[in-house]
Amino acid sequence: MRSKSGAITVLFVLFFLFPFGNQTCIAQEQKQPFLEIILQLQELFDVRFSYSGNEIVTLMVQKPEYTNTLPEILNQLTKDTGLEFKNISERYIAITSSDSEAIFINICGMVIQAETLFPLEGATIQVLGSTQATISNREGLFSVENIQQNATIRVSYVGFETLIISVAALQTISPCATLVLKPQISELQDVVLESIFSRGINKTKDGTITLQVETFGNLPGLTEPDVLLMVQALPGISSVDETVSNINIRGGTTDENLILWDDIRMYQNGHFFGLISAFNPYLTKKVTVFKNGTNARYGESVSGVIAMQSASGLPEKTSGGIQLNMINVGAFGEIAVNDKLGIYVSGRRSINDFVKSPTYTRFFNRMFQNTEITNLENITASGTLNAEEDFSFYDLSLKAIYKHTDKDIFQINFLNIDNDLNFTETFSNAITENSETSELDQNSIAGGVTWKRNWRENLSTNALVYGTYYLLNASNLDIFSNQQIIQNNEVLETGAKLDANLTWINNN
Repeated sequence: MRSKSGAITVLFVLFFLFPFGNQTCIAQEQKQPFLEIILQLQELFDVRFSYSGNEIVTLMVQKPEYTNTLPEILNQLTKDTGLEFKNISERYIAITSSDSEAIFINICGMVIQAETLFPLEGATIQVLGSTQATISNREGLFSVENIQQNATIRVSYVGFETLIISVAALQTISPCATLVLKPQISELQDVVLESIFSRGINKTKDGTITLQVETFGNLPGLTEPDVLLMVQALPGISSVDETVSNINIRGGTTDENLILWDDIRMYQNGHFFGLISAFNPYLTKKVTVFKNGTNARYGESVSGVIAMQSASGLPEKTSGGIQLNMINVGAFGEIAVNDKLGIYVSGRRSINDFVKSPTYTRFFNRMFQNTEITNLENITASGTLNAEEDFSFYDLSLKAIYKHTDKDIFQINFLNIDNDLNFTETFSNAITENSETSELDQNSIAGGVTWKRNWRENLSTNALVYGTYYLLNASNLDIFSNQQIIQNNEVLETGAKLDANLTWINNN
């Protein structure tokens, strides 16, 4: 009976001792050096603590719950250690003893640069929580008298990181400590100048200027986004007679320019003999201007290149519009036939057949000033001279895009530009009446077929077969001398182009 009772007693003792032993181990494991807790709080909450190492180097405290907020953790540490946490700023916190007596001391130091180790003259040394402050001299030296031993100082200098340190920590370094300030590194945001003069006019890295016709606004004096008139607003580009037919790039002549419409050379650029552009702005999507160095693929241009591009992708939906001003009326449309075929079409025609607006009259007088068409009063013969003009212009453009496969795209381009002027003079006197008609017809037709092929991700080709035709027929009859001057100019250009684009390095 005694042995059985002894065994029960041993089991009873072990049952109660083991739990207490485990609790003791757990409590010891929850203890953590106070310095380690401070370092972890600095990383978790992005704060900095200012303290004296002698006060906290031997402290062991209960491990806090790091999921709590910073004020809750600091309140718990204050209860466990008796230390006080004072907020110097939003980021810096000073640790002081709550029972420390107000002891006043004198401090000194020297402020230097971290990289050059040169002294910093004019650095500001401020005692936080008081009105005491001073600045460093030419040697970087400073001194502050009669400040509390548990105070904290802030050292700042323009262009350098601010240093906050407690007086107690400063004294542990040396009687007159050297404070090192690091240069402040600030990351500047990229400044990109995108728009020039107006929205949609951008300068690219290779020095070319691109005009996104769909996004740029109108320049002063323009009622619609006329491409060739807007080009003249760029530096280095002008026109001696303020027309689109005579554009001078970097002082060059008109025939030294290369003007392209979908990679097809154009020999006629304007309506109304150069007063407005012959290219419909609502079908032209992008214009690239080379004036300080031309890409090798354009070849023969001497002064510069103006390359106009119409839409290159399939339209997402069918849409269109009507344009009307005091000079012409027109329409344009984007037709989404299906997911493989899209058509772009536009056309304009003058309206002076129906109504001669004040704008048309100004344009007409501007174009034919100091000519016999507008100068009817300066005649030497006696009698009456009457004149009647019949002027009209139109342009028609068509583009079809067929996406045969994901890698193959075919395009068909067509453009027709026409200007027509008939001028009839009638001279009559008491004896006879004579009438003569002068004519001028200016016409351009251009077309091409393009095949674009993406062979690989970094290799593509573009093949173009094109033809462009320009015709000028003019006859001028002098009603007084019966002399006739006939002018005929005809240009036909056909050709083929093949471009290959191979990307060696991807810079993205």
